[in-house]
Amino acid sequence: MKDWNKSFFIEIFLHGLVMGTINKLPGISGGLYAIIIGFYDHFMISLKKIGLRNLLKNKSPKIFLSEINAFFLMTISLGMIVSYFTTSKILDYFLYNFQLQVWGCFFGLILGSVFLLMKKNR
Repeated sequence: MKDWNKSFFIEIFLHGLVMGTINKLPGISGGLYAIIIGFYDHFMISLKKIGLRNLLKNKSPKIFLSEINAFFLMTISLGMIVSYFTTSKILDYFLYNFQLQVWGCFFGLILGSVFLLMKKNR
């Protein structure tokens, strides 16, 4: 598994941007993107570690933030939030003005994702 740490800030942010945009697409989820890119497990493990029990178990907030990989989660979240105000607004424009072409693109993305996942599972 790739080490998603601070040195990958821009890459993590861009993945968050793409995830946020993809969440707006019908039939595709950000989770599917995370699986294809390869950080889904890391993302889910980090989310699972968030909790009061884990916070109380650690003596220091710094240790807790490190354990849940807060930098990774905050960077992904920031990218998703930024995408809501930028790329997803652009997507709304294209959905409204070029509906047929956008739906064709969505269908192609979904079909491509299926083939990519089938290839990855072999």
